[in-house]
Amino acid sequence: MKEILDEMNKKEFRSTFTTYPFNKIHKMIEEKKLSMENAIVLLKHVGYYKVLLNLWNSAFHSSLLCGRFEKMIVDEDEKNKEKNENLLADLCECYAMLFNYYISSEELFFICVPCLLKVAVKKEEDEVIQKEVEIALLSLSNIREGIEIKKKKYLKKIKGIIKYHQKHHNLTHLAYQSAWNSLIIVNSFYGDLEKKVENELHFGMEATRELEELEGCVDWKRKGKDAERGIKMKDFAIVDRWLDIIEIYFEYIEICDEEHVELLRCMKRLCRAARENYINVVLRCCGIFVKMIIFQPNLIVFNVLLKGGVFDFILMEIHNQTFDDCMAGEFLIFFLNVSRKMKEKEKDETEEVKRILFDKMEEEGFEDVIASFHEMFDFLSSEYFYGLSLNVSDYYLNA
Repeated sequence: MKEILDEMNKKEFRSTFTTYPFNKIHKMIEEKKLSMENAIVLLKHVGYYKVLLNLWNSAFHSSLLCGRFEKMIVDEDEKNKEKNENLLADLCECYAMLFNYYISSEELFFICVPCLLKVAVKKEEDEVIQKEVEIALLSLSNIREGIEIKKKKYLKKIKGIIKYHQKHHNLTHLAYQSAWNSLIIVNSFYGDLEKKVENELHFGMEATRELEELEGCVDWKRKGKDAERGIKMKDFAIVDRWLDIIEIYFEYIEICDEEHVELLRCMKRLCRAARENYINVVLRCCGIFVKMIIFQPNLIVFNVLLKGGVFDFILMEIHNQTFDDCMAGEFLIFFLNVSRKMKEKEKDETEEVKRILFDKMEEEGFEDVIASFHEMFDFLSSEYFYGLSLNVSDYYLNA
């Protein structure tokens, strides 16, 4: 079954894992045709794949198997001295990964989260332990609601895991990304992503290093059906998960230093590597660049985007005219937001500061490019934007 799961793409996964197979597994356990041990192994693979590729699947929630797992978790936790810690951890991992972003009750939350953290804080560098830690952290990264109850204690442990890895490098790529995933998403979910995430833990520098290492692990030349495969594309999936939290991060943290410039340079290189066969990566990065312009202060965001080579990359792609219509649309949206932002005035931004920035952009040749799109901006931003010709690249004739 593991081999079948490894070969599934997202569409195949959604069509396969409806409520029926979960109920079937429940029935096979009842009839003793499938041992609980084997059922857990199977369900861990299903949950692992679901969370890794960020798939939304509610089939488990309404299945009989869900009720069985909830009862088993509570019963095992109540055994005290006779408690089987390994079994409880396995049950909690399956349950947390198969659910969508939350645990259904406060009682189960207070059992599962401490149990998963207990596994996640293990520091041994043995491969078996590393895999256990990876699955525990991946499971925790799938829990986003309910953490507020014990958020401070929870996040303190997650920060400890990140700091220890930065010193000793004991986690896998996926485990480390999952720890950051929990820290960034949980903080942002409750609206208080702190600047010290950058100052203490250096998110920009860490994300850059991880993306650079993962970029070298992905076969960017893989085409067709192979490019959609799941676990065989694990490193690609981790890249996608990093982009998820980078997008959230730049909504909350003000960019201001060289670490963020290096991160943008890394994303630019990622776009160049992915543009031929993995267009979604380019679209994701362009979407992040647009959000940066929207959420960040004028002077800072344009300086960082200039230094990071983002304007260079997009302008080069426009001149090459080898992009498809989806990319063309993203490029237009990018320049549309640049134009809008340049007309705004930040609270602490003087006309002198703004003039210096515009002069710098003019020196680089970007001011003329942006101006060349002005005539079409009102039309493109109208309510008929999505009713334009499918040949969006036609709008680049004046570039």
